[in-house]
Amino acid sequence: MNQPAEQLSDASSDAGPVAGFGFWKCWSLSVGVMIGSGVFLLPAVLAPYGSISFLGWIVTSIGAILIALVLGRLAGRTDRSGGFYVYTRDAFGDLAGFIVGWSYWLSILFAVAAVSVAFAGYAGAVIPALGANKITQALVATSIIWILTGVNIKGVSEAASVQLVTTILKIIPLLVIIALGFFAGTPDNIPPFNPQALPVGEALATTALLTMWAFIGIEAGVVPAA
Repeated sequence: MNQPAEQLSDASSDAGPVAGFGFWKCWSLSVGVMIGSGVFLLPAVLAPYGSISFLGWIVTSIGAILIALVLGRLAGRTDRSGGFYVYTRDAFGDLAGFIVGWSYWLSILFAVAAVSVAFAGYAGAVIPALGANKITQALVATSIIWILTGVNIKGVSEAASVQLVTTILKIIPLLVIIALGFFAGTPDNIPPFNPQALPVGEALATTALLTMWAFIGIEAGVVPAA
């Protein structure tokens, strides 16, 4: 006979609240993970679709806000860390929690690989020696993974502190670029609405699918949430 969700919650693992976490560290976990390769690479990817891509941003922004609200409600229903794994296990049992937890963890492996490769590409543009060949780029990508892994092994709170600093460092250039666009840009630089003459529905679906990459990571704040 299946146990009710309340008993499953009480009989769960010993994972407890993460000490030393405040609003800004949790904020940096979500915002910092979102501001990754997607934000910096997407302008070039979306350029062929014209200004209709702004509508794609609006669609995915609304979806991301709804996801954040749902995750916030779920995090508020338990005092234990674990994110999706805990929420799913409490509601649907151990097997469902196992599947969701491992699926999310495996998806993170691919995301980390993509972001580290993007980092190596940018590092090679700034320091040409780091992008001299594929082997050097692979070493750079692997090194950044191991460095950040070491920070996380030291402790979640320490990792969040590093995340807060790096998030601020990423936000500053984005704000500068936005400000320059407002004050130094001209309407002549606005691209055509739909240069490829795609059906509006198809263009919205395509751009929304692309812009969703920029919001991946919004769920990161609930993993250590307590």
